[in-house]
Amino acid sequence: MDATNQSAIVMQFLLAVTLFIPLNLSAAADPKVVEAARKEGELVWYNTLVQPHANGVIDLFMKQYPFIKATFWRGGGTQVYSKLMIENRAGRNDWDTVSLTNPEFVFDLKQRNIITRYASPEREMFSEDLKDRDGYWTGYYALPTGLGFNTRMVKKDQVPKTYQDLLAPMWKGKKISVDTEGQELLMGLMQAWEKKRR
Repeated sequence: MDATNQSAIVMQFLLAVTLFIPLNLSAAADPKVVEAARKEGELVWYNTLVQPHANGVIDLFMKQYPFIKATFWRGGGTQVYSKLMIENRAGRNDWDTVSLTNPEFVFDLKQRNIITRYASPEREMFSEDLKDRDGYWTGYYALPTGLGFNTRMVKKDQVPKTYQDLLAPMWKGKKISVDTEGQELLMGLMQAWEKKRR
């Protein structure tokens, strides 16, 4: 079996479990997929989840499928994407399944045929705005983001209440740091602010 098909089979298996175990709605796994996963005996998951959450998914997965040694490698969205691209250029496929937070990365991986589609039966319970129609991604967790500030440098009455407040003249030339992995936040803000201007 070629690496793409092998990864697709194991990815189907992990996605079915990943999407359902945390919700306690486990559906019966396809016996062919389970058997293919049993033969491979190992699963490597690249993801962007925080480590305790990724550990939780792996633990639940191995509890249900103890015959598979499941491991993960975790990084920010850009790190995961870069790792996939480097391995692809080297002709290696060290991963079986991937979770990413950036839609542009998923689109690029799809265009390069590095990932394959998987329209799992579990996707049916997700609303249309949480999945693409071709089966390449399903949004299955939310990542809240918020403002933080240094209490030694910003007085309580100056604390920005909204992201829009950061555009106030008083912050010009000051140190404001934005997480370099926070593209989704910035894209969302740009879209929201653009709509308000109309």
